[in-house]
Amino acid sequence: MGIRARELLLLLVSDVVVLGAALWLSLAARHLALPSGEMYLAHAQLFAVVALVWLSIFWLFGLYDKHTTAFLQEVFRRLVGALVVGAAAAVVLFFLLPTDLAPKTILALYTLFVGAGVAVSRFALLRLTTRRKKARAVVVGEGQAVEALAEEVRANPFRYPFMVVAVVSPKEARRELPALSHEGAIEWLIVQTDHPSAAQEIGPLLVWATEHGARPVSLLAMYEHIFDRVPLTTAYPILLDHLLRSSARWYEPIKRAFDIVFALVALAVVVLLIPLVWLAYRLEGVQGGVWYIHGRVGKGMRPFRAVKFRTLTRLDPEGQLLDEAPNPPTRVGKVLRALSLDELPQAINVLKGEMSFIGPRADALGVAKRLVAELPLYPLRYLVQPGITGWAQTHQRYPEGKISPQNVEESAERLAYDLHYIAHYGWWVDGVVLFRTVRTLLERVITFLLLVGKGVPRPKKNV
Repeated sequence: MGIRARELLLLLVSDVVVLGAALWLSLAARHLALPSGEMYLAHAQLFAVVALVWLSIFWLFGLYDKHTTAFLQEVFRRLVGALVVGAAAAVVLFFLLPTDLAPKTILALYTLFVGAGVAVSRFALLRLTTRRKKARAVVVGEGQAVEALAEEVRANPFRYPFMVVAVVSPKEARRELPALSHEGAIEWLIVQTDHPSAAQEIGPLLVWATEHGARPVSLLAMYEHIFDRVPLTTAYPILLDHLLRSSARWYEPIKRAFDIVFALVALAVVVLLIPLVWLAYRLEGVQGGVWYIHGRVGKGMRPFRAVKFRTLTRLDPEGQLLDEAPNPPTRVGKVLRALSLDELPQAINVLKGEMSFIGPRADALGVAKRLVAELPLYPLRYLVQPGITGWAQTHQRYPEGKISPQNVEESAERLAYDLHYIAHYGWWVDGVVLFRTVRTLLERVITFLLLVGKGVPRPKKNV
């Protein structure tokens, strides 16, 4: 079982225990006596459904994300939101499910005990992972990917079950490893197998690792596990493996069927939004239509015309990187972007087969032309259909107030995420993207409602 699988299983098991214990404590607190087995089972039948809903909400709010225990402040923020939504969902369930129970007080106590239990369990898991003895690891390799991995592990020792004690070049590895092993047992040997010198050294290194009880690990596999993206220096062998595999071909017609269903639903929403968006723009005083139809690059680098709700002040069909050609959104556009409603009309492109709901973001023609010239690996992201949402969109972090790359450097990082998605293309990565997208949409809706509740200044009509 891999590191991520163990981490996820540990979090899930601890939450299941908390949910079961919280019901017992709630019954005891409500009746000021230890609950009988019969009473517990009578409530457990109903609260089992509630528990499943809450586990799903925890997932949507990111409580099972990678290294969740590493950022307690972020975990507690997500937990508060999950508890509010979970309690509301539980109230709805009590009205929908056939039951003679009316556990209003018990539900309130249950929410408090679950919140406290999950918070304590996350804190305990952090303390456990911080205090336990870390395995000593040596990284054999050179270059930016090696430096990034070593720096990440050294800067955040509480996240990983190993610590990097040294980084050595493949040419010097056989000479330096014996000296390093005398300082303490080397339990992990992380090898950059794509390095030019690794071809000659990989055999002796594996023999040394076997004889000394070290666990050999591919640098590429470890890099992808930590960062959820591929190092651009090793993208070609990853994608060559993807192209040689045929296991994802069966998934294409299934994904296409889901795309069509989702597109029809999205277009029904668009039809309802059109008059509202048009009226809002007229009230704001923005001239022109509500549509933004512009050139984008699709699969196989074939251009197509994407359809979105207009959000920007200036209509530029070619597109530019924003830090070089500022184009602020309108007031209506800010609302559409905040709720991601501006993306919905692209369902037309999905129906036409030019896009999918999940895939790398479709770049504007001007942006794509610039980035293909700047980044040699950039055309590789066009091996699959572009998407309305995707792996990079749900994993990459941007500067405050931005939701997309603003320059070539950020676009290169996005490319690394896109290539990871292509290399592992299939139902699993699409499922992860779908869950993270739903969670992001919920967060945006809640944030927007909070802003509205505080009182958003009314837009002034342009003169």
